[in-house]
Amino acid sequence: MTTPGRALHNLLTCARMGMVMIGMLLAPACASPASGPSVIDVAVAPDGTVSVEGEPVTMQRLPKALKANGATRTTGIYVSVPDETSPEILRTLTETMATAGYPRVMFRKPVKAIAVVE
Repeated sequence: MTTPGRALHNLLTCARMGMVMIGMLLAPACASPASGPSVIDVAVAPDGTVSVEGEPVTMQRLPKALKANGATRTTGIYVSVPDETSPEILRTLTETMATAGYPRVMFRKPVKAIAVVE
């Protein structure tokens, strides 16, 4: 005989599996090219200069530049920020993105190339 706790566990497991199956069925529709890019790269220099996909923009024009590059609410925006960037610049950038309706902003340190010569 199955205990009530075990029955609930089995029910939740089946529900989770069903949600995963639905997600797998819907995923191709969400990843269509018409939905825009999944990630847009933004870079910030220590002096506050901002660029979107390598093109310099002002902080005020940042939301329009993101939209011009196909950004939507579901687009991940990767912001490359060097260590020397001031907290004020980061705060302004965060407020600008939030006000423009871009909730998926991820800050990261720039990738540094390392070369080994033997």
